[in-house]
Amino acid sequence: MNKNNLSSGIFFIILGVFLVLKNMNVITWSILPAFFDLWPLILILIGINIIFNKNKIIIIVSLILFF
Repeated sequence: MNKNNLSSGIFFIILGVFLVLKNMNVITWSILPAFFDLWPLILILIGINIIFNKNKIIIIVSLILFF
């Protein structure tokens, strides 16, 4: 499996889950301002994944801490 395909797939799954939850009124658009305030965390997570690409434990820990 190509890494780009996996990343794209995960992105669309997360986007789809977010939109379904929005349509079911589980979440509101008021979450978006918080997301826009915390977007630098995504860059930090991407940087950690790039640096520690071979060490899967650090990637898993960074994902758990992010979410």
